[in-house]
Amino acid sequence: MKDSELIIAANRKRLTDYKRFPDAFFQFFCYFWKEFSTEDLTLNWHIEYLCGELQEWCLSVLENREKDHDMVINMPPGETKSAICSVMLPAWVWAVNPKIIFITASCNSDLALALTAKSKDVISSGNYKKLFPHVQIRSDA
Repeated sequence: MKDSELIIAANRKRLTDYKRFPDAFFQFFCYFWKEFSTEDLTLNWHIEYLCGELQEWCLSVLENREKDHDMVINMPPGETKSAICSVMLPAWVWAVNPKIIFITASCNSDLALALTAKSKDVISSGNYKKLFPHVQIRSDA
């Protein structure tokens, strides 16, 4: 295995091994931020916390555990909630298990489509394709 292949394999493991790395989704979020946003990522404690809570919630779904609660996320606008939940979460979960199905909704269809397009930008990026070649998406909107 070439050095570049080892680095890719190590990154893939770090970004998706949710059992071994409790910050796998947070690391994924930070790694792929520039694939859909031109703004600098300003980290705050709430981003890592929300990523950790979502990772734990997704772990229960991926392992087909019985649901003991639902999750409601209430945050003010501009706190990266949509970027985390609607853009990056589907891209990360598909890297772990591409058979999972997401339904994306919003207060209006334009916003739902815009967030889905950003998620598609992440998945269509060269870095994502290099790390997760098993994830295939349709070419249409």
